[in-house]
Amino acid sequence: LNGLGNIAIKRNYSFLVSHLLEATPQPLGLWESNNACMSAERLIEGNPLTAEKLDRDVINEIVTALSGMYRVNSQERTCIVRDFFSTYEYFFPYFHAELISSLKKLGDSLAQKIHPSAGEWRFSGCVTRIHGDLTFRNILSTSEGFCFLDFDRSEVSFPEFDIFLLLIDRQTYRNAQKTYKHFFSLILDFCAGVYTFPEIDTFYAQNPRFEKNEKLQNAIKYLFLYRMIVLILQSFPSRSKKPITLIKDVNDAL
Repeated sequence: LNGLGNIAIKRNYSFLVSHLLEATPQPLGLWESNNACMSAERLIEGNPLTAEKLDRDVINEIVTALSGMYRVNSQERTCIVRDFFSTYEYFFPYFHAELISSLKKLGDSLAQKIHPSAGEWRFSGCVTRIHGDLTFRNILSTSEGFCFLDFDRSEVSFPEFDIFLLLIDRQTYRNAQKTYKHFFSLILDFCAGVYTFPEIDTFYAQNPRFEKNEKLQNAIKYLFLYRMIVLILQSFPSRSKKPITLIKDVNDAL
């Protein structure tokens, strides 16, 4: 495994041993040897979800199951747009120079979209511990509710990132075009206000601690877009040109 793989394994295991959520696999051990990292966790029985099963009620139930973690770990944070982008620069040593340059250009474009003062804009929001990769493929339905898996992208950030991903991933998999191009076209439409999700309003109603973020949704949407671009780049071979094209298409559409 490469360095990013080791980081992901350690992050997932750290989440499990912290017991931030009850409905997660039991961690069994973490081992490191020769620059490789391995972990083990107890298998959990449950039924996989599908995009078709994710109706409004099910999504609200999933978010409710996570809301305790969100509330307990919530904290006020003053954010600077440029600093948010820089939090993902730990990926850069694993990306080639052209890809890094494309990401920086995208960050500049998104900063302009977020606020006229671009990357220097400060705003105060409420962040918390999030799952980080909340798709239906990382959730099992059990007799007691839901079990959550794969926390390798967990971090302290905006809980909206979890909800946005769950909703847009669902829309992607309900479409015949299950591609990154379609996924990001949906995110771009979401950022532009082409459509809204009532589940987000339900989240704020159930979690007043995060109500102040509601006024920041425009900024949070574009930050979410950047985060998803960076994370998905790991899915491509290191020298592939497809990520460059993907970033260019997103930048052109802004």
